Amino acid sequence: MLLGAWEHQGELLIVGGNLTDGGGDILHWDGSTLCREDNVTEQPLWWVHSDGSTVVMVGEQGTVLVDGERRDINTEATLFGAWVEGEEILAVGGSVAENTGAIWLWNGTAWESLVSDADGLVFKVHEQHIVGDGVAWTWNGDTLTEISNEERLVTVYEDVAVGGQQGPVVVDWDGGAWVARETTWLGQPLNGVHVGETTTWVTGMFGVMAYYDAGWKIPDFPLTSEHFHSVRSFQDEAWFLGGNFLSGGTYGTIGRHGEKERSITLQDCEDSR
Repeated sequence: MLLGAWEHQGELLIVGGNLTDGGGDILHWDGSTLCREDNVTEQPLWWVHSDGSTVVMVGEQGTVLVDGERRDINTEATLFGAWVEGEEILAVGGSVAENTGAIWLWNGTAWESLVSDADGLVFKVHEQHIVGDGVAWTWNGDTLTEISNEERLVTVYEDVAVGGQQGPVVVDWDGGAWVARETTWLGQPLNGVHVGETTTWVTGMFGVMAYYDAGWKIPDFPLTSEHFHSVRSFQDEAWFLGGNFLSGGTYGTIGRHGEKERSITLQDCEDSR
């Protein structure tokens, strides 16, 4: 499965892994070559974030990579999201079995637990926003402030969050609360959002791919029924990333939106260098 992506020093870094029997993978895309590092960690990687100099990757059972070095959290929780800015790192996640959430802070020397038993999984963090399943906070670098939220919010980027249980949810931050946006034609629960230079991209279950331009624009015919988990714009293209979430053997799926059609061959990173 492909679960998250972020730009770092001229590359699009894509993380994921085998959700059936473990192993975290990293894909590198530089605009011309796509290559994969297999089993970089023992557990799948769910998210990646870079502040331009430091890159953080997080995953299952407290797995944390900071610039390629392990900085794991002593927990059985899955880490679904992370945010780094200088020395400060926030990691969020929780227990899927118990549907409880948690938030940790790397304070420069050690991990500090900020929340340990939220009443719902905590999925993502971006800048001041932390969102999850019926839970949300703002973070000012020193204090967490809980925000009213009754939705399942899976991903947040800048001031836009997406999610949903039975159908799509898109909400905008108005400075004090999350406010619902219209979601006509999106159809399915959403897992990913990216606010690009000119538009907002969203993606989700059963192949939802869309961008906003005076209304939601979707393919004339669905390109796939596989589930996308995240979307990221990079070098004038949008990359939709996911695969097979719910039935037998996990695998990755990539969809792209850009000005030109082209095929891409996935290589082993050692063979491409």
